[in-house]
Amino acid sequence: MISREIKNLETEKMYKAKDTNNTSIRLADIARKANVSRIAVSKALLNTGGNNVRISDATREKILKIAESMNYKPNMAARMLAGKKSNIIGALIDSHAPLCLYECLRMIERKLAEKGYRFMIAQQHNDLGGLMEYIDDFSRYGVEGIISFAHDYPEFNEQLAKVLRSKPDILYIGKPKLKNCNYLEVDVSAGIRKIVDHLVRKGRKRIGIFLADKTTRTMQLRYQGYLEGLKTNGVSLDENLVVFNNKFRHPSMENASEIINILVKQEKADAIISMNDNYAAMIINQLKKSGYDVPGDVAVTGFDNMDFSEFNSPSITTINHCYDALAEKAVNILLEIIMDNKITVNEVIKPELIEREST
Repeated sequence: MISREIKNLETEKMYKAKDTNNTSIRLADIARKANVSRIAVSKALLNTGGNNVRISDATREKILKIAESMNYKPNMAARMLAGKKSNIIGALIDSHAPLCLYECLRMIERKLAEKGYRFMIAQQHNDLGGLMEYIDDFSRYGVEGIISFAHDYPEFNEQLAKVLRSKPDILYIGKPKLKNCNYLEVDVSAGIRKIVDHLVRKGRKRIGIFLADKTTRTMQLRYQGYLEGLKTNGVSLDENLVVFNNKFRHPSMENASEIINILVKQEKADAIISMNDNYAAMIINQLKKSGYDVPGDVAVTGFDNMDFSEFNSPSITTINHCYDALAEKAVNILLEIIMDNKITVNEVIKPELIEREST
């Protein structure tokens, strides 16, 4: 009895809330107002004591009503001390990530909610210190598992890897530079190959592509898919039709115009593989303003099947990354990892070509 009382007193210190007068509400305050013991309050609010502590339904209801009237809200640290699960899943994502990844994040959040979990999202951009602070925050809030979209940073991959290795309950979306980890990813190379195959079938002979850089894995995979697609179709590589520029990471009309100047006006490309559907829409818009017909003069493809791509004029040929299936798998796998972190899942999802008017 003494040890249980001590544990309840320790838990009480952690469980605080603010009433309307901004004074701290303790378990003892609720016990005094309800005229019951602190143990009874702890049982009603925290379900402590197991079968050794019992209270009537009427007493429980009385305690709950008084706690509510006093605006008592237990914090997460106290739930952890009481041995409770947080039912919180964390997500790491780069604030400059493509819109399609945020769409995937939304799907994951919905599917987790269906299983009774809440989502805590941490956003940063190219900031190792910020990323590490968010991971520490997850620990403080008792996050049970993490889904990471933010782990491909060539400039500090080594330092980040040390932090991530210490967190076993992580599922990566996109293969990280870690061994023996759990990840899901869309086969980006296959998506580009499908686009090249499609454009060649449509009679395109000068297929241009623009990429942000050669350092991140996703850009490397896109370039690899482009080269493989050309080779498979017997098309010789013209390096002038491949443009790398880090500023192209962020879609803008200015960038779209520069891409057209390089690939179409200078290099006479008859097709452009865009980094995403946003870029495809901008390029189509700028081509039309410059007097080009799409797809008559230049075919244009997107890469992530955003909702608007179907209603653009012309509608955009693109790649469906099957994020709904990925989200379903991600949630099921992460919950399995949480229950038994010894599992290893490495799975690649094949994307689908969506043929529309722009090609």
